[in-house]
Order: sequence, then structure tokens, then C-alpha cells
Amino acid sequence: MDKQRTYRKIKALLEEIPGQSVKELAAKLKKNRTFISGYLKALEDLGYVTSRPIGPARVYYNEAQSTCEEG
Repeated sequence: MDKQRTYRKIKALLEEIPGQSVKELAAKLKKNRTFISGYLKALEDLGYVTSRPIGPARVYYNEAQSTCEEG
């Protein structure tokens, strides 16, 4: 899976079901959590996704979904 394809898949999964954890995304993409965490960090640094802690986990949202929920 190339980098751009992985980014698109993550964003599509978060659009379909907002508020997913690294563990959930990793299971759906059949990749390990460390690998997916790296992609999520990059997407968050670029402003495409946001995260928030829920208990011991972090859940991720597409940026547009996060701002809609807060407003």
C-alpha cells in the first residue's frame, strides 16, 4: 500500500465512521497500530484529521467532522 493510498483509506474510514481509534483503523486496514499511528500523526500535523483522548485511547476524526461536532 503506497503512502497516498493509505492516507486516502484512513480519511475515507474516518468519513464513514468518525471517532475511530488507532486499534480500530489498524484492524480495518490490516496493518499494525504503530504503522497507522505514524500516518495519523502526519495527517494530524497537516491538519486533515484531529484527535481527542477518550479514556486511555485517542479517537480520530476528519477535520471537518470535528469542527462540526464542536459548533
